[in-house]
Amino acid sequence: MLNPYDEYAVEEGLMLRENSRARLSSFLSAATRTRKRFAKALAMGCDKAVLLKDSSTRDSYAVARALADYAKEYSPDVVLCGKQSIDYDDAQVGGLCGGNARLPSISVVVKLEIAAGAVVAERKLKVATKSFILNCPLSSWPRKA
Repeated sequence: MLNPYDEYAVEEGLMLRENSRARLSSFLSAATRTRKRFAKALAMGCDKAVLLKDSSTRDSYAVARALADYAKEYSPDVVLCGKQSIDYDDAQVGGLCGGNARLPSISVVVKLEIAAGAVVAERKLKVATKSFILNCPLSSWPRKA
C-alpha cells in the first residue's frame, strides 16, 4: 500500500519531472513482492517500481538503510520520501536515508524546484516561509501544503 504521505512525494516527483528529462522510480522495501503494492505508484505515473528485497525487521532504520544503499549505488539526484509512515507514524525514514547515504536532507518541504544542479526548497515555519538552496543529490520529504 502506498500511504498518503508517500503519494505526496510521488506527486512532487511527477511535478519535478514535467520540467526535466528525469525518470521517476518508486521503491518498496519488503520481504516479498506483491504486485498491488506497486500498482498505485505506477498508475500515478512513475516510470518504474523497484523492490528493495529485505527480510530484516521492518522498522524505519531498516527501510532507510535499504533506500540509502540503493541511492549510493545508483546516484539519483533527489530522493523524495513521504513525511511519515502510517504504521509507526514516526517521520524518520527521510532523515535516516539522507544520513546513511551521506546526502544533505531537508524535511517538511512545501515547495521544491530543481535548477542547474541545485534544489531550492521551501519550508513553512510557524510565522514565515524559509527557503534553502541545496546541491544535488539530496534527500527530502515533502508534505502537502
